[in-house]
Amino acid sequence: MGQAKKRKQRFLTDHTQCCYCGLPATTIDHFPPRNFFKGRHWPVGYEFPACHTCNHAKSRDEQSLGLLVRLIRFDSDPDTREFEEALTAVRNNNPILIKELVPKSAVASKLYLRNRFGSAENVGRMGLTGWRGLSIGPEANRLTDNMCVWFAQTAWYLHCHSIFEGRIIWSRIETEFLGHKAAQQIVSNLVGQPEMLRNGKNVSSEFFYRYFASDDILVSIFQFGQRPQMVFVVCATRKGAINTDLEIARYWGRRNIYLS
Repeated sequence: MGQAKKRKQRFLTDHTQCCYCGLPATTIDHFPPRNFFKGRHWPVGYEFPACHTCNHAKSRDEQSLGLLVRLIRFDSDPDTREFEEALTAVRNNNPILIKELVPKSAVASKLYLRNRFGSAENVGRMGLTGWRGLSIGPEANRLTDNMCVWFAQTAWYLHCHSIFEGRIIWSRIETEFLGHKAAQQIVSNLVGQPEMLRNGKNVSSEFFYRYFASDDILVSIFQFGQRPQMVFVVCATRKGAINTDLEIARYWGRRNIYLS
C-alpha cells in the first residue's frame, strides 16, 4: 500500500463520519478546495472526512468558485496561467455563470469605485484606476451561499469537534465596513485566529478567518486574498440552542441542516 493510501486510511480511521451529513466517510475533502489557492498551496489541517456523495456533489460548484474567489479579490491577477485555466474550465462546465459575469462599462465601474471609496484620489491610491466591475447574478449568489454553508460545517467540525446540525446564517459585506466601530467590536470578540501554513510557509494571504466557537454557536468572518472586495460573515447555531422562528433580516442567507 502506498503512502497516500496509508495516510487516507489512518485519517478515515480517526474520522469515521462525513462532516456534512454524518454518514460513513469514505473520502477526504479539502475545504477551502485546493483550486482556490495560488499554486494549489492550501493550508495544512483543512482536510475533512466526507462520504462519496457529499464530496462528489460539491466538485462542480468548487470549480466555479475557484474562479469567483479570484474575481472578488482586488489583488487578483487575470494575466496568469492559473486564472486562464480556471476561466476555461468554468466556460466548459458552467456557462450559466459565465453568461452572468458581464463587465460593467468603464464609466459605470469608475462611478462605482468613486462612490465606494469616496473619491477618484482614493481609488488611485488603492491602485484601482481602470478597474472594471462585473455583475453578480443568481448563479454566483448560489455558489457563494453554498460556500458559506460548507465553511460553517467544516469550521464547526474543526473547532466544535462534532458534526453540525442546526441553523446557518450568513452574509456578504464590503471589506471597508469592517473599519466601523460597531464592526470592530464584533471582530474583537472573534478570538480564534488559526495559523495558515503550508510546508512551513504562511499562506494566510490566500485565505484567512477569525472565529468564536462554543458548544452551541460558531461565529466567523472569512476572506480570500490580502485585498478582498468583500468578506463573508457566518453564524452556525446548534439545533435546539436558539428559537429558529426568530426574524432575520432579508440580507442574511439561511439554511437548516438536519442529519438523517
